[in-house]
Amino acid sequence: MVQYTIPMPKSWSKKKRAEMNGQPHKQKPDRSNLDKALEDALYQDDAHLHTLASRKVWGQQGSIEIRKWNWGDPWPGELDQIDTEAGS
Repeated sequence: MVQYTIPMPKSWSKKKRAEMNGQPHKQKPDRSNLDKALEDALYQDDAHLHTLASRKVWGQQGSIEIRKWNWGDPWPGELDQIDTEAGS
């Protein structure tokens, strides 16, 4: 499971930043392009990858969170909200 946190523009008001923190990011870059770039960065040959769950959300700071999921495990629910201000 992967969560891409896209940093909010500094030009946004404090109110808008508070409203959008953790909300789905529905603009470019496309999630599929982020997935491909991550796969290429992590694996020399990513042809063996068969399942990837990912999402992109707005946040105070940009980050990529990767959580391991093993085939046969229950399908994971929502990723926990990342508290980017606390640095977790």
